[in-house]
Amino acid sequence: MRRPDPLSHYFPLRFANQAQVTRFAKQCVRCGQVVELPNMSGAVRVLPDRAMVAAKARCPKCSHEFPVTCLITQDKQVMRLHLPNTLLMWYLLATTSAPAPQAPASAAATVDLQRLQRSEVELAADSVGQFDGQPIPAWIRHAGEQFDFEGVLGKGQQPAQDERVLDGQLLYRRHVLTA
Repeated sequence: MRRPDPLSHYFPLRFANQAQVTRFAKQCVRCGQVVELPNMSGAVRVLPDRAMVAAKARCPKCSHEFPVTCLITQDKQVMRLHLPNTLLMWYLLATTSAPAPQAPASAAATVDLQRLQRSEVELAADSVGQFDGQPIPAWIRHAGEQFDFEGVLGKGQQPAQDERVLDGQLLYRRHVLTA
């Protein structure tokens, strides 16, 4: 059986409904510090509408190691699974393939194309709030495609292929028409 992988290799998670989970974190059970993906190793199995996660997390503040066993739904709800971490980890490692290695050179080129400045895009007149004293446009249009405001890009987070980043931090996702 293969060894647990850094959990960051599995993210972002993509579901059949095009929903995507880009960040995942848990609070340390000892000191309350937020433990993020770089400090977790384990396995993830993505199904069409949910993903199972089994990992060991190590707190960067107090070095306490604790198990993480949960289910993430396509609606981005996180639910604790009441299964022994060892059992779920064994099952996931035995039934899932290792995550594909990330290619840093091509990923860096894609990221550069996805990061935009206000002068490069058409901005919506409507805003959804403010960030760093600037209005947040409800949508942007770039290269003939519309992207809707999704949120603020987290530290270390990379945009997905269908996302664009405005002003280095505002995350926009490609507009999807619904019937």
